[in-house]
Amino acid sequence: MFVSRRGARFLLLVLAMCSMWVTTPLSATTPYTPSWMSMHPYYCYGEVWMSWAPSTGATYYEAEQSDYSDFIPSWIVYEGPGTYFFHDGGYGGIDGFNYYRVRACNANGCSDFRDGGAVYTYDPCL
Repeated sequence: MFVSRRGARFLLLVLAMCSMWVTTPLSATTPYTPSWMSMHPYYCYGEVWMSWAPSTGATYYEAEQSDYSDFIPSWIVYEGPGTYFFHDGGYGGIDGFNYYRVRACNANGCSDFRDGGAVYTYDPCL
């Protein structure tokens, strides 16, 4: 197939114009860290109500608890799409200081943690 110079320039112009309408996929990004986390203790059985800011791009959240401020060791107490959680300490409660943090996640990974700080709970109901 023979294309003249004029035809080649026209073809390049058409291709360049068409490329303006082709959308490129967004780069895979993790969600932003929730901007705040709030905790409110309910003193019977060491229960804690926690909530956090929704995060752009998040499909689920992970909330962790630890007995130590460095979160070593820690365990996930919530994993789901909501921005609030009622942590029931169970029988015997979670007496004393407990530390909580949350992060936002999606298929590309998770954000950094938002530290909620310490909350003191005790069980005067036994």
